[in-house]
Amino acid sequence: LDGPLGSAGAASGISPSELPLELAESSFISVTDDPMAEHNLCALRDLGVRFAIDDFGIGYSSLGYLRSLPADVVKLDRSFIHGLPDRPGDRVIVEAVVRLCHALDLEAVAEGVETPAELALLDGLEVDRVQGFLLSPSVPADRVAALGAFDLPGVTGTTLAAG
Repeated sequence: LDGPLGSAGAASGISPSELPLELAESSFISVTDDPMAEHNLCALRDLGVRFAIDDFGIGYSSLGYLRSLPADVVKLDRSFIHGLPDRPGDRVIVEAVVRLCHALDLEAVAEGVETPAELALLDGLEVDRVQGFLLSPSVPADRVAALGAFDLPGVTGTTLAAG
């Protein structure tokens, strides 16, 4: 792993810590059943690669996995975000997951933000970052760097990242 990753990083000028890898929640869970896969993830983590659990909340969602998997970021599935201001049950779940992430020193990201009301509510819940069409539609890789991170009026603490 060190060879290909190190070579790719050297050729591109990107350090492994700048290369976050996203794995669907179900893929992360399956790692616990495969010692070689778990070893490979840990080896990548030792090189500085950051991991994100994508689509959190729609698969197995065992809270015990959050403390044992080599993840740095939890990306809440958009099914919890869509219509959030009108669904108190989803608000409670999102708030609990965000607090749990912060207590475990994990970054909490909300996916699928489409309305200013969703964004404002997520900001109040202290979500670390948000993604969604409210910020930007999907863009080709060569345009991502131009987007960077940005702020929206009326939003205080949440970092907004296109993507």
